[in-house]
Formats: sequence, structure tokens, C-alpha cells
Amino acid sequence: MKTFEKDELFVYINGDRAEIGKVKRKNNAGDGYFCYYSSGETAANTTVDCMYKLINNYTIKGTTLGGEE
Repeated sequence: MKTFEKDELFVYINGDRAEIGKVKRKNNAGDGYFCYYSSGETAANTTVDCMYKLINNYTIKGTTLGGEE
């Protein structure tokens, strides 16, 4: 199973849509994570089968995901 760390950025792919997300925390079921997809503080439960690691996420210096500035 894929694993992610808190605050790690990733690509969420659902059909022909893709967006950047940021991990908030692991979910209670252990099959995914609560993740930010917008500038608000609400996190959505996301299963790991739709989450893909960004191998160059170190190049992204900041986002507004989860209210970060």
C-alpha cells in the first residue's frame, strides 16, 4: 500500500480530472488519508488508489491548501 506523510503534496486523479492535494492525516480505516484540495480548512477522505506521489514536490515552496500561506 502507498504511504504518505503529513503535509506531503500529491496528485489526485479521478477519471480525466487531476488536482494537487496535501495530506492532513491518515484516516481511521487505514485505507487512505484526509487531504486538502482547496484553500479552506476542510479535508476530504481520499483512498490511496487515487493518490499519486510527486517525485519533485520539493520544488513547490508553498501553497494555500488547507489555509497555508
